[in-house]
Amino acid sequence: GLFLAAWAALDAGDELVVPSPMYATYPATFGSTGAALVDVPLRPEADWELPAQAIAEQVTPRTKAVLLTQPHNPTGRVWPEATVRDIAQLCQERGLWLFSDEVYREFAFDGRRVVSPSQAGGDGATFALGSVSKALRMVGWRIGWVVCPSVEVAQAVTRLSEAVHFGLPPHTQAGALA
Repeated sequence: GLFLAAWAALDAGDELVVPSPMYATYPATFGSTGAALVDVPLRPEADWELPAQAIAEQVTPRTKAVLLTQPHNPTGRVWPEATVRDIAQLCQERGLWLFSDEVYREFAFDGRRVVSPSQAGGDGATFALGSVSKALRMVGWRIGWVVCPSVEVAQAVTRLSEAVHFGLPPHTQAGALA
């Protein structure tokens, strides 16, 4: 899903603002579009906080999108609702896409709750991405979804999906529905 959303929204020369450290495949996934990743360093001494201002400082005229992962991989940090709302608002004000990678959503512990940007006012520009691979212990089956910010974007993602996922094994589809 993330690959498809990236290809639907990003072009060569675009920039994507990403909290760092980041999941190991993000550079290849987003880089395949020709977009450049711009790091926003997260600091352990600051409890891995991600202030919207830190993202705003990295936005340039070439910036097209921001990536938010919750819980953050690899730190496990769950952003407070106010942080998510501030980031969603920043994206809307600047006309940026917001990729919300929520595949680890079910792994928020100690009473923490993952708030999707689409729940916090960012529904007009948010790609919310989920997966059964982690939550249902179906690692390797690679079944997930993308909730797109508009019908037009969903149609673009669908066209890409038809080309990329042609021939998805029936047993994986049946397992995801079970």
